[in-house]
Amino acid sequence: MNKVAIIGYGIEGKQSAKYFRDNGNLVTICDANEDLDIPSYYEKNLGKGHLNNLEKFDVIVRTAGIHPAKILQANPQHPEILKRITTSLNEFLAVCPSHNIIGITGTKGKGTTCTLVKLVLDAAGVPNHLGGNIGIAPLTMLKSIKPNDWVILELSSFQLIDIKHHIPLAVCLVIYPEHLNWHADMAEYLAAKANLFKHQLSSDTSIYDANSEQSRLIASAGPAKKLMYDVPKIGNEPEKTKSAYVRGNNIYHNNTLVMPLSDVALPGRYNLANICAAISIVWPIINGDTKSIVEVVSTFKGLAHHMEYVTEIDGVKYINDSYSTMPDATIAAIETVTEPKVLILGGYDKKLPFDNMIKAISKSQIRQVLLIGSLAKDLQKMLNDSGMSKTTLVDNDMESIVLACKKFAQPGDTVLLSPGCAAKGDGYFIDNVDRGNQFKHILSTTY
Repeated sequence: MNKVAIIGYGIEGKQSAKYFRDNGNLVTICDANEDLDIPSYYEKNLGKGHLNNLEKFDVIVRTAGIHPAKILQANPQHPEILKRITTSLNEFLAVCPSHNIIGITGTKGKGTTCTLVKLVLDAAGVPNHLGGNIGIAPLTMLKSIKPNDWVILELSSFQLIDIKHHIPLAVCLVIYPEHLNWHADMAEYLAAKANLFKHQLSSDTSIYDANSEQSRLIASAGPAKKLMYDVPKIGNEPEKTKSAYVRGNNIYHNNTLVMPLSDVALPGRYNLANICAAISIVWPIINGDTKSIVEVVSTFKGLAHHMEYVTEIDGVKYINDSYSTMPDATIAAIETVTEPKVLILGGYDKKLPFDNMIKAISKSQIRQVLLIGSLAKDLQKMLNDSGMSKTTLVDNDMESIVLACKKFAQPGDTVLLSPGCAAKGDGYFIDNVDRGNQFKHILSTTY
C-alpha cells in the first residue's frame, strides 16, 4: 500500500483520489481550501500548509493547475520529491489498454479539433473516447476503453510540463503566447508543449500547422514522422499538400477533393486550420472516408463559448466567444465578424502581450469597446493611445454589460463577447464558462 498525496481537490483531483484509493492506496487530500468537504475515508491536509511535508508520501499526484515548481518551493529541503510527482495523465498513459492514442495540443483550437476528430470517427463507426483538458478526466475512461479503440486527448501545457510517456499520434496546432502568469516565461511554455513530441518514437507520427513556425519547432522536438496541414492566407497557394490543405475555395487531402469551403459550418478561416488538422488525423484511420468528414464538417457549428451565436435582438446579433482568453483569439474573432461590432473586452491579467490586439481593434470596424475586469483601465489607455477613442468602462455585472451593449449597438451590428482575457481570477465571474453562460442567460431572460 502506497501513501498517495492528491494535490488539489477539484474535478480532476476527485477522480484521481478515487482511482488511487480504488487501487488499494492510502490517499491524503492536500488543498489550499480548508473548508472543503472531504470524505472520511481520505486523510486530509487543508489550508495554508497543504504543500508542506510531502516527503512522507510515496506518490504525489498534482492536478494540472499546480505547477511542479510550486511543490518543490514548499519543500526545499527535499528535492527528491520531484521524482515522486506524477499526474492523472501520466497514470492514464501508463495503464491505458489501447495504444491508439491521439494527443492534441496548441494554443487555440484544441477543443474544436478534438471534437471534430471524435465526431468524424463516430460517423465512420470507429470506437473512440475523448478526454483530457476538454473536461473529461482520462482516468474515468479506463474501464470503457478496449484494446483496439481510439483515444483522443486534449492536452494543455499544464499537463505536458512533466509528461513521461509517449503518445503515438501527436498534433500541434497554432501557437501563441499564453499562460505566462503560470509559466516562468514563453520558453517554458513552448518546452512544455514540446514534451509531447520529445517522447515519441521514430515509428510514431506528428502533425503540425505548416503556417506556425512555433508549431513546427515544437513538433520537431522528436523523431516521429512529420505531416503538415496547410491553410494559407486568402489568395496564396498552399506549400504543403501531402496531407489536408485549402486551395482556392476547396479543402483537399493530398490530391483528393474533400469538400468546398461553402459547405463548412464553422465560421472563420482559423477554423479551417482546425478542420484540416482533424482531417489529417482521421484520414488513415477511416481510410479516406470523405463522406463521414463531409457529414460532420458541414453540420458542426462549434463548441459553446467559441464564436457561439446566441440570438438576434432588434436587428443586432449577439455572439458568445467567452473562451477567447488571449489576445490572438480576440484578433481571430474580430476578423471573422465582418459587420460593425460592439466588442466586450477585458478580464484577468495572464501577463500576455496586447500590442497586436490593440492594433487589430484600432483598424477594425468597431463601433464601441466595452471594457470589463481588472484590466479595463489599462486596456482603455492602450486603446486611447493607439487612437481608438470609442471606449467605455462598464460595471462588472453581466446585466450592466448587456445594457451597455444595447445602448451602443445599432441594427446590422454584432455584439461580440470576445474578452481576450481570462475570467477566473478577477472575482467577477467563476470562470470563462460562467461568463459566457451569464451573457446568454441575460439575453434570453431579459430581452
